[in-house]
Amino acid sequence: MTVLKHIRRLACVAAVGIVGLALASPARAQLTVTLIDSVTSETITLTDTAQGTPGEVTFNGGFGTNGAGHDFNISTFTVTSNYNGSDPLFAPPGIAFAYATDATITSTATRADTLIVEVGSTPFTAAASDSLVLNSSESSTAMSVGTSSQFSSSYTSSPVTETTTIVTLNGKISPPTIGSASSLTVSGSNPNGTFSIGNQLILSYKNGGETINVNGTTTVNPVPEPSSMMIAGIGALGLIAYGLRRKVLGA
Repeated sequence: MTVLKHIRRLACVAAVGIVGLALASPARAQLTVTLIDSVTSETITLTDTAQGTPGEVTFNGGFGTNGAGHDFNISTFTVTSNYNGSDPLFAPPGIAFAYATDATITSTATRADTLIVEVGSTPFTAAASDSLVLNSSESSTAMSVGTSSQFSSSYTSSPVTETTTIVTLNGKISPPTIGSASSLTVSGSNPNGTFSIGNQLILSYKNGGETINVNGTTTVNPVPEPSSMMIAGIGALGLIAYGLRRKVLGA
């Protein structure tokens, strides 16, 4: 009985620690998206604050003014970020958690041109002692012959900025989906407890009428510090002991 009492006490302490970690949700952040027409140098910047939906930016229509209309006709463009304040910073062992931005775009050019999409999302918060893994992936279901798409992801925790290797997809691509990915472990960990993530898509067209549909995803996976994992382990042990005690008393 004495052992069980000690285990229950440890379980209570662990539960308090886990609740504290779960309540430390990401602060209200801002998602910023910039479109750049490389021929005309025209830019447009979109934010979720302006659009009123936390963690999401959308756009459709013409972009890049020329004498005949627009350089790009964008039929689908959605960028999301998971900093909505409800996601816990701590995930139990075996349950993956990631901070992420995800961008999907379908764009048709009216002439040879390059469309650049830059995404920034900040700030995210995590334990300064956590190791972080930055992942970058790109996929496409449709790209015209001669087109190309380059995608890279970045992580910044001042003064550290790290960028993944650029992944490239080349047309022609038609269903099924084709993808490419790269990742790196962030050196220097997360010294300030806050960081931002971003990505860049470069869509290149050789002729008018060409279409590119791509999806680019950036994720940062925190690896909890050993002490946090120990707390979770103690909590699990306490729950097991509690279940055994109930079984014994009920026998």
